[in-house]
Amino acid sequence: TDLIYLFCGSVEDEIVEDYNRYLKLYYETLKVEGYSDEEFFSDFKVAALDYARWAFSVRLVGDTPEKFQKRAADVDVNLGYFRRHVPRVQWLLQLVEDFLPEAESGRLFFRKRSE
Repeated sequence: TDLIYLFCGSVEDEIVEDYNRYLKLYYETLKVEGYSDEEFFSDFKVAALDYARWAFSVRLVGDTPEKFQKRAADVDVNLGYFRRHVPRVQWLLQLVEDFLPEAESGRLFFRKRSE
């Protein structure tokens, strides 16, 4: 969950454009015994979908292009990047489009734990 918050809230576009590379680097550094890369990436997908659910049903409700432009011009570092940078919202929506079929099929939620 922390990684999707980081990606949506504060890193540069170059990072999210190559997010899989950074996820792999994080996973390899994490080195948790019994936590497979498949589980890690599935957990990221679930976290991304949950973040999008929250963002679009709570945080961005009532936002307009004008509000995005105002926040972009008068940056408040306490607001996530996704609240002032349209490309980040588009990136999050692309993740939803990519991950939702797997979630709807149940594959993200009903997997065998690695031994």
